[in-house]
Amino acid sequence: MDYFPIAGTPLQVELGFVAVGTAPPPVRKPLGGPAATSLRVLVETQLEPTQAAAMEAMLATPLDKIFDGIWREQKSTVAGQVRQTVRDARPDAIDIDPDFPDKGTLRALTTENVSEELLELLSPVRQATQLTFSYQLPGVRVQWHETTGGPLSGAFDPAFELTFDAELGLYLGVPHDPHYPIAAAVDFLTLNVRLSGGNLIGGIGLAVTKLLDQIKDHPLVVPGEDVTSLPLDQLAGLAVQLNLLSGAFTKATSLGFDRLDVFIDSVVPEGEKVASNTVTFTLDRPFEPGPNVRQLGVDDGLFVSMTHLATLGTVVSPGGSLDVSGESFPVPSANNLAIEWDDTVAGKVVLSEIQWGFSPFGFTPDPSDTVKIDRDGPYDGRNRFSTGPTLMPESQYAFRVRDYAVKDQIATDWSPWLLASTAVTNDVDLVLDDARATVVGHTTVREDGTIATRITVPPDQPPGTYAVRAVQDGRRLASAPERITVLAAAAPPAPAIQAFNHFTHAQLDANGVALTKSPLDIHGVDFAPGTVSLFLDNENGPRLGDFPVQADGTFEATVRVPRGNTGRRPIMALQDSGLRASTYPIEFENPPA
Repeated sequence: MDYFPIAGTPLQVELGFVAVGTAPPPVRKPLGGPAATSLRVLVETQLEPTQAAAMEAMLATPLDKIFDGIWREQKSTVAGQVRQTVRDARPDAIDIDPDFPDKGTLRALTTENVSEELLELLSPVRQATQLTFSYQLPGVRVQWHETTGGPLSGAFDPAFELTFDAELGLYLGVPHDPHYPIAAAVDFLTLNVRLSGGNLIGGIGLAVTKLLDQIKDHPLVVPGEDVTSLPLDQLAGLAVQLNLLSGAFTKATSLGFDRLDVFIDSVVPEGEKVASNTVTFTLDRPFEPGPNVRQLGVDDGLFVSMTHLATLGTVVSPGGSLDVSGESFPVPSANNLAIEWDDTVAGKVVLSEIQWGFSPFGFTPDPSDTVKIDRDGPYDGRNRFSTGPTLMPESQYAFRVRDYAVKDQIATDWSPWLLASTAVTNDVDLVLDDARATVVGHTTVREDGTIATRITVPPDQPPGTYAVRAVQDGRRLASAPERITVLAAAAPPAPAIQAFNHFTHAQLDANGVALTKSPLDIHGVDFAPGTVSLFLDNENGPRLGDFPVQADGTFEATVRVPRGNTGRRPIMALQDSGLRASTYPIEFENPPA
């Protein structure tokens, strides 16, 4: 395979992506060109200031000039090492004078046949391209004399001249997955070695053979060190530049770029008329489909199991009332719609854009209704949008979303339009599960999804046990876990109990909060004279004590709930006859330790 000469052209980095407002396929833009200034700035914001400055320089400085600078920094070091090599091989050598060219010529080559040495450095990566740089230094010359000793020493010391062509080889293993770093190896080759001058016969000839072997084997390393490769850190900052380049490619993965390639292209430099070869790295990212969007608070007509729909008490007389509370009801949607979505952008999502509007008969809404939400990654909890209570009941609206990896420049495709309808009402009916579906209460769901109201059993309700259900627009949302008992008309009034704060005497209703181990007052009415037992939760829960019931059916008690019994839990009063009643569920919390 032929090498391509590289002269006068900087390293080229191109980013391939579908820009906002354009259609696939992706188009590559040079990172170092004016068309991608903002992208370059964005990439550099991921780097340290010194790294960003070096990145700018790397994209502006011709590659051959970078290698010329590396060689200038190393020239004196190489000369000293060659001088030492001659001295070690020929102890009588004096006036050793190495002469190297001030600069060389640069060539480059790419291949998919990566060397075993680079594959070992790249492990576990196997898919990569090998980029080889050959920096040629022709006409290296080393001159010296050798002392002969005796009275004629100096005037007749033989002179020697060693000439050879040198080549600095830099081999880069470029993984196609930019999450992995670029691997590098370096060597120094000597070609066309020639020695002239002196007496090459006998012992001197053997010594010169040793010298040639040393020059060929390790001209750039001190004898005794590794002779197979040249450490990168000896190449005047080349290792730093390579690490910077590799690190910048890895940083680009946070923007969704997931494919790295390198090739040699022929381009016309700015201000020039003749094409030149350039080494071009390309970073490409996919064009992702739009986010998966869904409407919040929709259950597709299925029964919604509510954790906290509860009645205060379970026994009631005809015409009597019970308090009811509930939580986690669907967010009111007669005047408001809410959506959420699963992000599909590769890399970090920095912004989500929502277009929405009124959509009668499924027509596409006016896309001027646009909202942008700043994001901080896929787990920031901002992947949702609510219109606010401004919509018309029983109306249809449409929504679509796209995510951005780079504001104003790189985004996913739009999601399909999601059609969502507002409810007929935010009101909830509380009904019994009898044949008539008797309505015993009516309330409105609050913005936080809670309800609190009082139900009243009709005076002519037949005695029996019934479930209390929450129904909205003919759809059952929830059912209280405990059935209520409606007594016969001639039966005594149903017992009831209420909890109060021991210190403030405030009644603890559906939102009551109390501390464990702290005193809590319980008042009861319509119990049978005798004794009543109090339990946490039910008769199988912790027993809180037995208390006397007065002749008028009332009792007062002070109880303490044991520490550790936290959460929303009612207190139940039970008599041996089966009479029972419960408080609202109370939120119990442990006191500070």
